[in-house]
Amino acid sequence: MKRFSDYSLSTYLRCPRKFYYKYIEKVKIEKKSLSISMIFGNIIHNACKDLYILKIEDRTIDNLQKIFRQYWKKSPIRKLFNNLEEERQMGLRGLVMLENFYKSFGTKTPFQIEGYVEYKIGEYVLFGRIDRIDSEEDGSLSIVDYKTGSYNEESDELERELKTVQIRLYAVLLYGNHRIVNNGSFYYYHDNFFDMIEFTEEKIKYDTSFFHEVITDIQFNRDFIIQPSFHCKFCDFFDICQKSDVKMEYLENPTKKFDENF
Repeated sequence: MKRFSDYSLSTYLRCPRKFYYKYIEKVKIEKKSLSISMIFGNIIHNACKDLYILKIEDRTIDNLQKIFRQYWKKSPIRKLFNNLEEERQMGLRGLVMLENFYKSFGTKTPFQIEGYVEYKIGEYVLFGRIDRIDSEEDGSLSIVDYKTGSYNEESDELERELKTVQIRLYAVLLYGNHRIVNNGSFYYYHDNFFDMIEFTEEKIKYDTSFFHEVITDIQFNRDFIIQPSFHCKFCDFFDICQKSDVKMEYLENPTKKFDENF
């Protein structure tokens, strides 16, 4: 492998075996049907993206919600609800989320929307597509990744590290392209909340070295061991994963310690 995204790196850090199945062995899995939450998230993202296609004077909350309704009507989401009331409640939730978004971003012109960025590190290329980049008054950049789910504070240090891989990699990509990045945020529409990470040059250089070490570890890894966690039951490769019976035991008793041969 010569190219790595935030998703592939976080996959490896969470479970090397899952990384192996997906990126090395490239196991084909049955394509999952689209869920309401997936389609809903795409509609919200697309509506917010299309707001900035409009002229500045036309970037109003009414037009944003109009774009949202247009995407809603064209999408397959309506077929997935059990009744009209379910659809109405989800639609109203979307309108509230867009109101929150507009209060935080609507009148501010972004530096870039859904921009693709890559950066070569050693023999490898890191890449990503960033939801939003804003330019601050001092000329530095601020990274924003939109989240349609609700905010939950991580109590586990490892979970926090895995979650922030995305924003940290984006900062490395921009820094590698000679941009100054002072902060990055996960923006939660529903809560109108910014989960912010501050950056310094030293921190970005540290993360650059960190990602280089992870890639080196991938290149020399021959075992790709299972790293069991409560995420196993959501894994696409759960049914074909070696020693899945041990993993099931883990799910029933996550405090159990496994031997080194697992």
